[in-house]
Amino acid sequence: MAISKHMTINNFLQNPTGAYSASFARRDLIIQGMKWRYQELIKKHGNLQMIHVWEQNDNVYFHFKVPSEKFGKKCMYDVVIKFVCSNPTLMKSSTTLNGYGINVFSNSPNFMFTYAYVYNQDGILIPESKTKLPEKCLTDKPEIKNPNESYGFEKSVYFAMLYIMQNGYNVKSKAKARYNPKMDIEKCLIPIDTAENKLMDYNREKKQEQLAKKAKKQSEKRKAEAEKKKLQNKKPNKQNSKKRKTP
Repeated sequence: MAISKHMTINNFLQNPTGAYSASFARRDLIIQGMKWRYQELIKKHGNLQMIHVWEQNDNVYFHFKVPSEKFGKKCMYDVVIKFVCSNPTLMKSSTTLNGYGINVFSNSPNFMFTYAYVYNQDGILIPESKTKLPEKCLTDKPEIKNPNESYGFEKSVYFAMLYIMQNGYNVKSKAKARYNPKMDIEKCLIPIDTAENKLMDYNREKKQEQLAKKAKKQSEKRKAEAEKKKLQNKKPNKQNSKKRKTP
């Protein structure tokens, strides 16, 4: 692939597809759209939940709960962002995490089917998180969902990174204020649903929504039929009316 395996948070937010990718020409429109969707998500379903922040072996981790755009807090995706300190001598003296490499994980269906393979091949996937993804998604190329094997704009991960940047948690001092000294990546992953289970949650909500729409449509139809029948009963019988008028 044309993109370096060392991806920073700004690389992901501004140009994850690479300078020479087919989507380069419309990149600015995509970014604008993603930011708009992020604001709409917050308006409709509330802010993202930053569950844990911690430091482990000089690396900094963030764990988020990100609401589904469609189902809100009924279907929350787990996103873990790892800032990789690949050069402690240089990076530890920095006041921000902006120069750190990025590893990511999400249990959203889109992450699983579209990007897990690519991130795994290029060392972008958080290694410990592989147990939360089907082996097939890590070994089989996403020939339908992502034939070009681009990093793309995965929504749940993108929204989590936007939250970090817009709220200043890329500044080490602010992130450090939220550190949980008892947390590590193994403990963090224990309660997180597998991507397959999260897909089941999504499909369950989708089915409930479809049933609710069907029930609403049937109710409206019955109401319309009852109203029509009521109006028909109010109309006078023409034959009876003529009989009454005959002298």
